[in-house]
Amino acid sequence: MNIPQNLSHKPIIAVDYKSEDSKAGSGDALFLSIGEATWNNSGSSENKLDYSAKAFRWVETSKRWSPQSEELPFWRVIDLATLLIAVINDKKSYLNEGIVNQGKNSGLRQYIEENKDFYQDKINKLKEIINE
Repeated sequence: MNIPQNLSHKPIIAVDYKSEDSKAGSGDALFLSIGEATWNNSGSSENKLDYSAKAFRWVETSKRWSPQSEELPFWRVIDLATLLIAVINDKKSYLNEGIVNQGKNSGLRQYIEENKDFYQDKINKLKEIINE
């Protein structure tokens, strides 16, 4: 696995994600990682080690790792997954979300409906892990 080790986020557990991400049709993430957070290297005097999840995105045209590679603390990953699953299942989550762009909501609902089987399979796999 050629996940970068020289960036601020230091991978500990990683997934070669290219083939899984390409199933979504427009994915550009090559790896997912759980590791030491970027903000550990910010020179904080607290020396508190923190961990994060990251999607490593590759920019083919410039042959470099994208500055848009996302790094999120674990609780945000879980909250984002909760929000997404609630939206897919047309439910409210504990996050107290609301529609901020009513004009785009029907397009989002249509997209979800067209891809529901794809997402439902992933939700079912997550549910299995949670229930074990």
